[in-house]
Amino acid sequence: TGYRTGAILCMAIKSEDQVIGVLQLINKTSGSGIFTTDDEDVMAIFLAIAGPILAESNLYEQIQGKSKGRGVEGTTGDAKP
Repeated sequence: TGYRTGAILCMAIKSEDQVIGVLQLINKTSGSGIFTTDDEDVMAIFLAIAGPILAESNLYEQIQGKSKGRGVEGTTGDAKP
């Protein structure tokens, strides 16, 4: 495709020390184009907030799906994030 990756910042999305996903940023467009430790710090703070919210949202959807007699697509129906 011709797409060129110049820089990547990738961090785990966690909830209660369990990895529930990954966030990846590609090719920073400002400054030198290289991700810095400040970028890492901001992303870590964002993920510390977002991880538990995403886990709770997933759990809520699973519970709602079970109560309606159907599971959420892509899940086994277990109420685990």
